[in-house]
Amino acid sequence: MKKKYKNILVVVILLAILVVNMFKSDEIVKIIINYTDLFFKKLFPVSFVFLTISNLLIEYNFIQILQRLFKIKSVYIYVFILALISGFPAGAIYIKELLENDLISIDDGNKMIMFSHFPNPLFVINSISLILDNKIIPIIILFSIIISNFIILLFCKSKTIYTYKEFNKDIDFSNSLSKCLSKTFKSIVMIYGISLFFFLISFIISRFFKNIYLYVFINGLFDLTNGVYSTSIINNIFIKSIFIIIFISFGSLSIHFQTKSILMNTSVKYNNYLLGRIIGCVISIILLICNYIVVKLCGCI
Repeated sequence: MKKKYKNILVVVILLAILVVNMFKSDEIVKIIINYTDLFFKKLFPVSFVFLTISNLLIEYNFIQILQRLFKIKSVYIYVFILALISGFPAGAIYIKELLENDLISIDDGNKMIMFSHFPNPLFVINSISLILDNKIIPIIILFSIIISNFIILLFCKSKTIYTYKEFNKDIDFSNSLSKCLSKTFKSIVMIYGISLFFFLISFIISRFFKNIYLYVFINGLFDLTNGVYSTSIINNIFIKSIFIIIFISFGSLSIHFQTKSILMNTSVKYNNYLLGRIIGCVISIILLICNYIVVKLCGCI
């Protein structure tokens, strides 16, 4: 019965988008162009670099190399670092890659998905600094999310010591680069397509809300990037920061659908990801508020 109502809801949403597109085609085209411009100017450059390099690191079995250099036995730390430098939904992509290469177990994957949700660091430091017109709060937001995920990692970490396959020194770089570029572009196209779809839904629904806070919330609920940028209409920097950290730490429906589609053919449970986002969001908000008060008392804001 639930599936029946879910299907009806999907059909209604799709028909609504179709009707709006018929009567507001010029406006829809303009919105798509603007979003595409935003995506390729702000998100594509950093995502392309980080995803490509991270895929190459996996190809070259970087886990084994780092294990030998730093004597760290837990693969959880490496997934944490990779997801951190790449931004979502890269964490889900790397977990899937590690599972397919038999480097982690299903149990590991279900734990890792809880703490591998990070924004791209450059997006937070550069773009959010401009939105907030402040350089300190974006750093607080970033570290709050990092610490919240690290706390979840501490409770999820496996005590298993992993033994990896011997590193293959004869890997052909040109073939590896070609394969990794293909994976990167496939991931970026998927991210762009899902993000644009939910952006259009948020555009249609948000038009019915005159309250600026509801308007911002609806935008952020469906599409993270649009939600973050829409906070620019809020004057209070603290409220603006709360909205931004909620959108980033919990993730929008767009991010959740991206993650779910990546994990679709694996045994990693989406519910674990959702639980991690709820816990991470609560911890991140608490950390942001505490740090904001300290910075405010110090006169840095």
